[in-house]
Amino acid sequence: MSTAAVAQMPTLGISANAPICQLPDLMLAWRKPPASLGTVRERTASDLAGRIEQPYRIQLQPCSTDWCKVGSYAAMVKMDLPQAGRYRVAVDRMLWIDLYTSAVKLEGLLCEHAGCAPIRKIVQFDVSVGPHWVVLERRDAGEVGLMVTRVAP
Repeated sequence: MSTAAVAQMPTLGISANAPICQLPDLMLAWRKPPASLGTVRERTASDLAGRIEQPYRIQLQPCSTDWCKVGSYAAMVKMDLPQAGRYRVAVDRMLWIDLYTSAVKLEGLLCEHAGCAPIRKIVQFDVSVGPHWVVLERRDAGEVGLMVTRVAP
């Protein structure tokens, strides 16, 4: 997704100065103890998958594949999405978020760069049921908090 496309996305309506988070269900799920989830190098059906509404700690590694930019740090994790619909991908560091099916990259629909502390960025995607791969990428190494949740219909 281009920078211009991100700039034109509507936001989730969360003010960075808001004293109370406008997404209490998201924050409640974020407070669960984080679980481990292994990263993958390619999208395959046999990848171990994470669950929605479970926070994870993901370690970014130097980019060494074609789905990330040379010189960046990235991670890819598989998530099994149990229902079709709109989902939020939330992270606690500012970074690039992409979502893939086994065949295509999906376009983000809504983007919030402030989020609810400690969440720093949320991107929403409309998805089909089944496996999806979240790609996280930024310029420096480190660990990232990640959680995927379904947006209530």
